[in-house]
Amino acid sequence: MLARHLGSLAGRLSRLEGETAALGKRIGLDVPAAVAPQSDVTKPAGGPFVPVAGLAALPVALGPSAGIDSTDLIRLEAQIERVESALELLADAAAEQEVENMAYPYRLPVAGQGVRVTSKYGVRHDPFTGRLARHTGLDIPAPHGTPILASGGGRVVSAGYKGAYGRAVVIDHGEGLSTLYGHASKLLVRAGDVVMPNQQIALVGSTGRSTGPHLHFEVIRHGVRVEPRQYLSHVLGRGTGR
Repeated sequence: MLARHLGSLAGRLSRLEGETAALGKRIGLDVPAAVAPQSDVTKPAGGPFVPVAGLAALPVALGPSAGIDSTDLIRLEAQIERVESALELLADAAAEQEVENMAYPYRLPVAGQGVRVTSKYGVRHDPFTGRLARHTGLDIPAPHGTPILASGGGRVVSAGYKGAYGRAVVIDHGEGLSTLYGHASKLLVRAGDVVMPNQQIALVGSTGRSTGPHLHFEVIRHGVRVEPRQYLSHVLGRGTGR
């Protein structure tokens, strides 16, 4: 009975460690060392405590001659508690990571394929004056009425007419990061709304200071406009750019 109980506990430990390792891999953490058996390394081979690496040989190792006693059960139960604690911490970390991933603005902000950029972040010739001027975002051309998508989840902090941006939406993603979507023909969200990644928030237009239908997309970090390609390089084509 003792051997069967020990075998049952060992099986449970094996399953828990499998779940822990899989979850750790999913969130990019190496967890085996954190949940490794805390046994005495000087204990002779073949002793009553079966290390995790030896679980496959469990049916052979257990038996009347194995010297199994309650100490083995206590040690195995303690190891299970350690793995369960590690699994709980990893689950919390995974949930937090998923929330951060949901909010991070790395998704394409315009519906469709073959999206290109016609005007990059940086210095360019202004389309109205021809003079050199700083461009604080990316211009992504698309047909009038094309859905504009939230690049990441967050809360809408403003949705309305915004000067040269025309009809625009600004989404706060937390941690000092926000995105702006300008020149829309129609807005589909209001200030205070919570939006999910890839949710339609507006439609492409040419409102404000614009020469034609396109999305002007900005990434703002702690109040400063930064290069959006840091976030979108993996989903944007090279385009022609100016």
